[in-house]
Amino acid sequence: YENVKRRVKPHLAFSKNGDQDVFSPQVHSVAGGCAGAVAAVCSNPLDVVKTRLQTQDIRVSGGARQVVRNLLSKEGPSAFLKGVGARILYQSPGAAVCWVTYEYCKHMLERPMFGEMFMDDHDDHDHDHHHH
Repeated sequence: YENVKRRVKPHLAFSKNGDQDVFSPQVHSVAGGCAGAVAAVCSNPLDVVKTRLQTQDIRVSGGARQVVRNLLSKEGPSAFLKGVGARILYQSPGAAVCWVTYEYCKHMLERPMFGEMFMDDHDDHDHDHHHH
């Protein structure tokens, strides 16, 4: 997410005064969507195995290892990517929305009105904290 965000920010972030800390939903949606796509591809093999375990006949079940062996021997390594396109289409938009929401909340909490309450980096208030 952070790598994509860094790469697309110069091209997609629009700021009237050149401020780099401006909230850019377009940057966060692209970066979040890409992160969601990568997560979908990485988790797809486990999803294929899980689906096979759930749909196979209980009497022939040999567990996850047997499912992996059967997939490799009968269908080859590409079997682990079955349905990956649909999974990307399903997960990317949700990840984009989550990241935009997260970044928006972070941006709002960093503003001066909230900053003193929630984002205090140093302990400059006196609450009888005794640091040893």
